[in-house]
Amino acid sequence: LAVVARYARDMEIIDQLATLYSPDLSQIDAELRGNILMSKMIVDEANTFPYLLEKYQSESDPELLDDILGALAAAKLDENIATALRLLEQPEIVRPQDHLFLYIYLLRNEKARPLALDWLYTHWGLVVSLSGEKSVEDYPRCTAGYITTRAEADRFYSFFDQHSDNPVLKRTLAMAKVSIESRLHLTERETSAVQTRIKQLLEEMK
Repeated sequence: LAVVARYARDMEIIDQLATLYSPDLSQIDAELRGNILMSKMIVDEANTFPYLLEKYQSESDPELLDDILGALAAAKLDENIATALRLLEQPEIVRPQDHLFLYIYLLRNEKARPLALDWLYTHWGLVVSLSGEKSVEDYPRCTAGYITTRAEADRFYSFFDQHSDNPVLKRTLAMAKVSIESRLHLTERETSAVQTRIKQLLEEMK
């Protein structure tokens, strides 16, 4: 329910979750903590983001760190999104094992997603050095799940075609293309019907 409320921007529930926030993050109910931190970001990002960023660098509990990272990546203010993106280049702050999670959380943020995609293509060399051969395939695999337009798909193909001879990436890239094309085909096929139905519903509500 809490996740649905956030995505639907149900401010009544979001405000209620935000009231459960405590500066002592370890005292927040661990089951709800991620949603509470994100709700607090929605209602007071200007003050919450710098505090969470500071706490991220001083806490040690892995589960708490993950909740903080998810909240930081949910930023909507331009300057905070830029700061979250820069964290991808700071292994002294974000541990290499958490790097992929931060990238995925940024992809989930509709406002940050285009910048996160740009970041990946621009900093691929850094990604390879941080992730190593064993997990580098996770980046294109996860990225493919967030490609929603033909322009994004074309850029994805154009970039990764340069790396298609890499045996570590070859199978992942082939599967990514199938996933992307299936999603785009479904979107293109159903968009007109969805738009028509929405217009009908709006007419009925008049």
